[in-house]
Amino acid sequence: MSETVRMGLYSFQIEYRSSPFNLRSSKIALRCDHGSMTERASPPRKLQQVDREAFQARIIYIREKSGLSKKDFAESIGVSKSNYSQVESGNRMLTVDQLYNVFVIYGVPMEYLLAGQESNLPDKFRH
Repeated sequence: MSETVRMGLYSFQIEYRSSPFNLRSSKIALRCDHGSMTERASPPRKLQQVDREAFQARIIYIREKSGLSKKDFAESIGVSKSNYSQVESGNRMLTVDQLYNVFVIYGVPMEYLLAGQESNLPDKFRH
């Protein structure tokens, strides 16, 4: 059994195949013919990496504006002092959980730390 369904520029042909005694063997084939559609899908986005130097500068800025030592800031977001020192030297990144802690405790959105977007940055951290 076959049926054609039209929806705007699209037409779908649906084919039903089944045995009358065994519904588990039912199969539906769907074919789409969109004709001469002029819009094309945008190409997939390229993978991007975080600018580590910019991240490093932003995390140092947040810590200094908060008036905390490396040790105190690290402890507040759940990082050991030695690991946090590696973050500030650019050799390591914070985990998602640690970034989330910076947001919860200091109100600094992850978008600011990772991409420099200042739109939701609290006033006390604005330049």
